[in-house]
Amino acid sequence: MYRYGFRLLPYLPLLASILAVYPAVPLQDNLEYAEHSFRNNGKWTFYEGTRASLSTGPRLSLIAAIINNQLQAAPVTSHALHAAFYLPDDRQPFLNIQEIEPYFYYFLDTVSPPQPWRPHQINVFSWPASPVIDELNKRDRSHSLALKDLGAVVRLTDGPKVSPDSSSSVVPVALYYSQPPDTAESYTFSFRSNKDMNLTASIYSPEAANKPLLTIAPISISSASTEPVKCNTRGWKDGWYILRLNDASGRVMEAVRFYHRRQLNN
Repeated sequence: MYRYGFRLLPYLPLLASILAVYPAVPLQDNLEYAEHSFRNNGKWTFYEGTRASLSTGPRLSLIAAIINNQLQAAPVTSHALHAAFYLPDDRQPFLNIQEIEPYFYYFLDTVSPPQPWRPHQINVFSWPASPVIDELNKRDRSHSLALKDLGAVVRLTDGPKVSPDSSSSVVPVALYYSQPPDTAESYTFSFRSNKDMNLTASIYSPEAANKPLLTIAPISISSASTEPVKCNTRGWKDGWYILRLNDASGRVMEAVRFYHRRQLNN
């Protein structure tokens, strides 16, 4: 038995390099995607954990619409994380949080608050880092899951459910540790695709639906990674806007209707 072990010695550096290059596969047992709950002014329930589900379907998928926040760059060291969003109307919000670039394949969604979400106000969901995020970071010391690795988006619907890749009406989300941003000055929209694409991004205001308010330089979306689309919102009025992604022929590959609210306090 020992002689087979010695025969493997020359290959150990190669094995170590392979393990270092390839990301971790979804972890098992108590970290799997499942229902969790905690009490904070009532009982909150949500689903959180690891799962291998990266299907994008036949087109682009919006996986995150983030309010950029310079305060979110530190590693996860606090006991709780927070997601804040403005709810512009009476529709039901569906909050989804996941890794921008999958490593642990972390997901959180299906959030049920103890009281109904409040329309025309800032809503905040706070969830504990323990057990899932803390345990993930304990199990893999080579990669710490930090708030900067996460994306979030709120999808609005009139019905009881919403498609996980629906982007007809969305609200950007601010992720933070302890101090939320006071204003929304810029956004990052993150897209995932099942094929390589070269696209142009344009944003339209309600007042000028045919004339772009902002045109973003051509972007290349790879099937192997997630592509961010960043935009500065300074000077924008509160209201609905449309982000369109067009291919070289001008065909609309994706249209995201999102609500901009500058002030992030009630």
